[in-house]
Amino acid sequence: MDKQHHCRCAIPHRRIQVVDGEVNRGITVKDPELMQLGKSIAEKLPESYGPLNVQVFYDANDHSIYVTDINPRFGGGYPLVHAAGGTFTDWLIQEALGKPLDIPKDNWIPNLLMRRYRENIFTVL
Repeated sequence: MDKQHHCRCAIPHRRIQVVDGEVNRGITVKDPELMQLGKSIAEKLPESYGPLNVQVFYDANDHSIYVTDINPRFGGGYPLVHAAGGTFTDWLIQEALGKPLDIPKDNWIPNLLMRRYRENIFTVL
């Protein structure tokens, strides 16, 4: 959300696997219905500004959507959103500096898969 309370970009992603509250596996989904829902919810929240993380249960077969969470923060899947082109952190800094926002409307990478790995690293000192 920008300072005028307009949703500038909505990037749905499916959480395939979550570990310790962080998205470990996820994929961006360019679904116009979910994108519009996110924008609609964000713009109906009074005085909203900054990142909003809207979580839903979605059944693609019957298109039923159940909103479960609306969090005014970067969610655990933000690295996926950023890599897909939703560079919200950059936009917030630009806006704070009074620079014009150059946010490409819905121009982000669909079907981008993120996989995180944790490794143990051992070193003898």
